[in-house]
Amino acid sequence: MSLRLESIRAYRELYVAASRSSQGCALYNSSGLIDYVSRRFGQEAETHSRQLAGALRTLERRASDPGGKRRRGAATGRAHAKVLEQYQRYISMEIDRTRALAQALYMAPGNPQLTSVLQVLSAGVGNQPYQQMMEASILSLIEHEAKKVSRNEVAEDVTSERQNRIMLQALLPYAERLLLVHRTAVGEHNRESSLIYLTPWQVTESIIGNRSGVSAIHMRVGRDHLVVEVDETYNKQVVYVCCTRQDGGDSGSYEWAQEVERLEISESEEVRKTMFHSQYLLMASRIFDALLHDSPLHPTRSTVVIGHAVGGAVGLILSLLLSQRGFEVSNTISLGAPKSLQGTLERYIAAINPIRVVLAGDPLVELPITGAEGAPFVHIGEILLLSPSHSSRDPSAPADTFGSKRDSKCVPGAPSLPENDSLTADALDLMMADSDNVHSTSDGADAPSSAASGSSGKVEETHAEKDSREEEEIAEALSVAALRYRDQFLVEHYVRHLQDPSVGLTYAEGDDVWDEGDYEESKRSTTQEPSVTAEERRIRDLRGPL
Repeated sequence: MSLRLESIRAYRELYVAASRSSQGCALYNSSGLIDYVSRRFGQEAETHSRQLAGALRTLERRASDPGGKRRRGAATGRAHAKVLEQYQRYISMEIDRTRALAQALYMAPGNPQLTSVLQVLSAGVGNQPYQQMMEASILSLIEHEAKKVSRNEVAEDVTSERQNRIMLQALLPYAERLLLVHRTAVGEHNRESSLIYLTPWQVTESIIGNRSGVSAIHMRVGRDHLVVEVDETYNKQVVYVCCTRQDGGDSGSYEWAQEVERLEISESEEVRKTMFHSQYLLMASRIFDALLHDSPLHPTRSTVVIGHAVGGAVGLILSLLLSQRGFEVSNTISLGAPKSLQGTLERYIAAINPIRVVLAGDPLVELPITGAEGAPFVHIGEILLLSPSHSSRDPSAPADTFGSKRDSKCVPGAPSLPENDSLTADALDLMMADSDNVHSTSDGADAPSSAASGSSGKVEETHAEKDSREEEEIAEALSVAALRYRDQFLVEHYVRHLQDPSVGLTYAEGDDVWDEGDYEESKRSTTQEPSVTAEERRIRDLRGPL
């Protein structure tokens, strides 16, 4: 598009902006602003055209000088092209300036500074340099406001980063003590874990340390390990939850082959309008009963619950149960915990203050996917995402473990997994769906051969072999997933990243709650008010406000 058409379009935008601003700002002389814009930019266009024509005529006179040489004509041509280029650049800058003025005029309604400038321009006060200075003040004000916004954004980013670091330093002691509990859960003869085994009394002594007024006890509830820390000095108690799949085998407590989708759900009588993961609710209920009967846990103290993986999911449900029994749960901390419920009420979340610490790439936080009725599981609470730097990554973990296993056992007709090597819930879902897709593909491929051979027994044997091979491949893929999880996302990896100051932190709010509605809120408030009989209400109304 030519500069002439661009200039006309920019002038039209400015004219429309001036007419709207004159109406929105309630100027004393609304037509004066439009007249000023027409006169001012009409004169500017005439001045630019006159200057360009004068410069070109000067060059033509120099070129037509009979005393000049041939090389002077070539130099004049270059000067002619240079003048045109400079003129186009200058006009482009003026077009951008005109459009910036148009955008500034749209911001004038409601802005007292811009409105006062437009009042001066519409009244025609001052000479031309003064009016041009007022125009420049409009752009200066807009530039100042933009820089102010950018400075505020930078300050906000710095403040948020500082707050994230403060939160990380506050969570680090709890995570380090939780790691001690996992060191007794690994078992004395567990060769799969890199943690050194500690006896229960060593764990409690390490948690107490040199702090005065602090006591700790270790408990076993089935296969799960609990440590209750009581701080009488600050009137605080901490519950460390460690869930294991087998005795003396804490190397990741998640059942990868079973807990993916279509899981059983159940409700609790104490926590209304909340659907829980059935197995996690059962585990939390057992731990809850054991804490009430066999531990020094008391409702008068401030309570903190922390757990990793399944322990974090069970700890979340445990916090909900404790809050409904009158306990003051100040925080519920989970490290890479899976989903444990399908939504809850906002007042329940406010009562337990959940904080989720998630290591980037952890596949467990996306699982399980759905419940028995197809409704999805959700997370609740604040999120502190750890994005590890290159120096803090585990060098022993192979980068293409999952990809190499996938390529070596490629099945024809099966849907391919994502190209990246990150293990996510989508990859697991594709792995679980491979059996159905490959089975249907193999049926279509073997139909002609079975018809040609006419031997049904051989076809059944072939299908049985393929089914067994598919099951082995799925089991192998899930074992690789579990192995990779153990290599990168266990509690010791979380503690290592929390201790690393170079880890990037991202904070977000991820509440998935259900709105109770005004009726439920009013009904709950009426149940909390003391009951008043009709006679007492009548007597109170007769007494009046005094």
